[in-house]
Amino acid sequence: MVDDNLRFLGIVDNMTTEQLGPSIAVDGAAVRYHRLYTAHLGVVGLAREMGISRDYIHKIESGKRPTVSPEMFGRLKAALGVDTHALLAPQNQLTAVG
Repeated sequence: MVDDNLRFLGIVDNMTTEQLGPSIAVDGAAVRYHRLYTAHLGVVGLAREMGISRDYIHKIESGKRPTVSPEMFGRLKAALGVDTHALLAPQNQLTAVG
């Protein structure tokens, strides 16, 4: 998980999607959770919001598509109304060096 100190400082939330790299590992379960409980959208609704197919959403949520482009990540987080850290897979999470 993202270290709470880094989140407090806004380091992760203020990162641009380009700073995360050419392909961003997303947490499919987090995408599904935020689709259902934050954005209150079905798969079709999220796909429409993003201008992509529902199959693409299903692949992200099921882990069959574990990474997305920075552009797609930005569209995903905007459509779900969440911050960057909410969708990152554990391998993308930052930890404090101590």
